[in-house]
Amino acid sequence: MLVEMKKKSGKNLFRKLNKHSKELQARQEKIAKKHNSLSAQYEELEHLKNNMNEYLGIDKREKKESFIGAIKKYKRKIDKTVG
Repeated sequence: MLVEMKKKSGKNLFRKLNKHSKELQARQEKIAKKHNSLSAQYEELEHLKNNMNEYLGIDKREKKESFIGAIKKYKRKIDKTVG
C-alpha cells in the first residue's frame, strides 16, 4: 500500500512538473516572439534614423564644438577686431 501511494504521488509530481514545464515553454516562446518583433522594429527605426540623418546632412563624424569653446573663439575674434 505504501509503495502504491509513493508511485501515485510520484506520478502526480511528474504530472505537475510536466505541466509547469509546458507552461514555461509557452511563456518562453511568447517572449522570443516579442523579442523578435522588437528587434525588427528597432532595426527599422535605426534605418529610418540613418536615412533622416543623411537627408538632413548630419554626419556622425562631425566634431561638435563645445559651447564654452565657441564663446572663447568669439571673444578672441572680438578682441582682434577691437584691439
